[in-house]
Amino acid sequence: MSLPEAGDVHVVERTFDREEVCEFAALSRDTQAIHTDRDPPMVHGLLTATLSTEIGGELAVLARTMTFEFLTPVYAGDTVRCEWTTECVETRTDRYDLTATVECRRTASAWADAEERVVLRGEIAGLVWRSDTDTDG
Repeated sequence: MSLPEAGDVHVVERTFDREEVCEFAALSRDTQAIHTDRDPPMVHGLLTATLSTEIGGELAVLARTMTFEFLTPVYAGDTVRCEWTTECVETRTDRYDLTATVECRRTASAWADAEERVVLRGEIAGLVWRSDTDTDG
């Protein structure tokens, strides 16, 4: 794992499918008809937000706060690209405190009328534990 630095950009992309939406509905117990009975089903906002948690997990970030603004719906069949930008890193004795911004953009859709656009924006504050091998230089 590399040390977090301000300006670092990380990207993940996923195409959401009906099965994922149904599994998330069951797990979250949010089984509204828009998520389970429509064709295509609407992806839960928090399922879309898991793109940022995927990146955070890869970076070993433990989130303290996460704020999201859901701008437009995502549907099963849509491909969403999430870009995480580390904005600030403060070195502490035992950890790195960091803030990051995320932007998720629909890049492709199985539905002809779905245009490319930003679907989610967010801010994350968290920490990465320092290991004995980390250095400040």
